[in-house]
Amino acid sequence: MNATTNHIPRKILMTADNVGGVWAYAVELCGQLCAHGTQVMLAVTGAAFTQAQQNETARIDKLQARWRPYKLEWMPDSEGDIRRTGDWLIELCHETEPDIVHLNNYAHAALPFGVPVLVTAHSSVCTWFESVKGVEMPAQYSSYKEWIQTGLDAADIVVAPTMAMLESLWRRYGVDWKGTVIHNGRSGFESCRGSKEEIILSMGRLWDEGKNIAVLERIAGRLPWPVYVAGELASPDGSSRSFNNISAIGMLEPDSVRQWLLRTAIYAAPAKYEPFGLGILEAAMAGCALVLGDIPSLRELWDGCAVFASPDDEEQLEKAIIGLIQNAYRRKQMGQKAMNRAEMYSARAMGTKYMELYSELLNVSKQSLEGSLI
Repeated sequence: MNATTNHIPRKILMTADNVGGVWAYAVELCGQLCAHGTQVMLAVTGAAFTQAQQNETARIDKLQARWRPYKLEWMPDSEGDIRRTGDWLIELCHETEPDIVHLNNYAHAALPFGVPVLVTAHSSVCTWFESVKGVEMPAQYSSYKEWIQTGLDAADIVVAPTMAMLESLWRRYGVDWKGTVIHNGRSGFESCRGSKEEIILSMGRLWDEGKNIAVLERIAGRLPWPVYVAGELASPDGSSRSFNNISAIGMLEPDSVRQWLLRTAIYAAPAKYEPFGLGILEAAMAGCALVLGDIPSLRELWDGCAVFASPDDEEQLEKAIIGLIQNAYRRKQMGQKAMNRAEMYSARAMGTKYMELYSELLNVSKQSLEGSLI
């Protein structure tokens, strides 16, 4: 892994949660960083670690993972837990003495860490409401909105997984902060390439309206192939989702995801809001033909190697899926195109770009310190 300067971070303090795709992203990135000698302290909030998550982190040398049962910043009534998380992060910073703090959330970027702070903007409730509901974010999220603004302004650099996500934040929160794009990356799904079965699969937080599983549910009864959906049915507020005409197979551990993708011919993600979509990338790496919601972020990533349908047009989605079902040659061709594009979004490429960015931050920090001593 080549960085742009010799200022390679020896230690990084990174935050994550285990509610959605941030966990997979963080563990993937930690694996890349640790493989090149950097020690990472991963501070995780949300639900308790599953055994599979403990196994994932235990396999990575130079990675320590700590957990606290604190609410995430977008959850209701989270103010107290956000303060407690901040206190905990300062304690970890004193303990580990990192060269860089990498936050996968917004609220804590202004804390006095004393080292450069990078924020990765995976999503935001504000842009979710705009995309999914077509309305402004409700007043109950006023604290969250302030945390985002403070975090963006305080960070030394903000990273988004797509230009579409970065531009949406600039539109909403101004341009007085520095942002860049580093695509998320994955590894380990290349082994899922093989003979495919007549299966349609979708994955994600099934309670999240942004994933738009409802439109897939409405057309599933008219499709000649069975539709399966994998992911969490229960939302953090305790409500749960049920489905008709499609089979919910629950949360899948990574090995089970690979087994399903090995069999799946068509992967459908008719999302209304998806800043990146790791499940889509995993499916593409496995050679599944992709049917995606026609939104800016997914066009940016997969234009030319997926079939797109308006998230609000179930007839268009049905036509897109049936078109692939009825044309085996095109289905295989689109799977190959998706697989080729997925090579751009490797874990190695992600790790390299982050290490280069860390190095730039450390170089600027060192120059600033030297300038202050003159």
